[in-house]
Amino acid sequence: MIPGADDLSTLVDPAELAALDGDRAQMRHDVRLPFSAAEFGFWYDKVAVQRERRGEVLLVVEREDGDVLLHTKTQYPVGGWRLLSGGIRYGEEVLEALVREVREETGVSDAPFDYLGWIAYDLRHGRGRLAFASYLFRVRIGDAKPQVTDPKEAISGFRWVAPDTLDAVAQRLRSVAPAWRDWGAFRAVGHEFAKQRLLEAVAEGEDPAVR
Repeated sequence: MIPGADDLSTLVDPAELAALDGDRAQMRHDVRLPFSAAEFGFWYDKVAVQRERRGEVLLVVEREDGDVLLHTKTQYPVGGWRLLSGGIRYGEEVLEALVREVREETGVSDAPFDYLGWIAYDLRHGRGRLAFASYLFRVRIGDAKPQVTDPKEAISGFRWVAPDTLDAVAQRLRSVAPAWRDWGAFRAVGHEFAKQRLLEAVAEGEDPAVR
């Protein structure tokens, strides 16, 4: 194992995180997930070995009526609909990744956004541990029609759903085919956190997003 692979300090910039949080309390959600050898190896290679990404942005893309955007890809299992996300490269700022990923996956530039918090993952297999960070943003694209500008994304479909169904989306992800079960459990976490943060925004009087 690579030294420091289980340490968030190698992935998260405290100054950048403080700037995202502003004057609010840090909105952090800690999650420990057990992975199979194959799934752990896949993520360990991307994050710690190849250093392709130091985290990801997770996008609650909203249209005019408040519905949120799900997508699926050609390789996903049946029921594999989820929120958009994209990797943050080493040396890339979180907000740079946000703008890039929104443009690549929806074709929209300069969309207004709100930071909703972040998830600190502790991914495990046996004695192996890997840290990972996911930053949640709400992105408003109005009446724009999503169009993929990067064909490497392999997105095969979009679907709009009411934001109060994100917990049901998470449940479906947790019940995908056994070969994808670890992936589904990992992806479900972000949807549950998104639903929680949207409800808290309503309670705090910030936004009537969840109907």
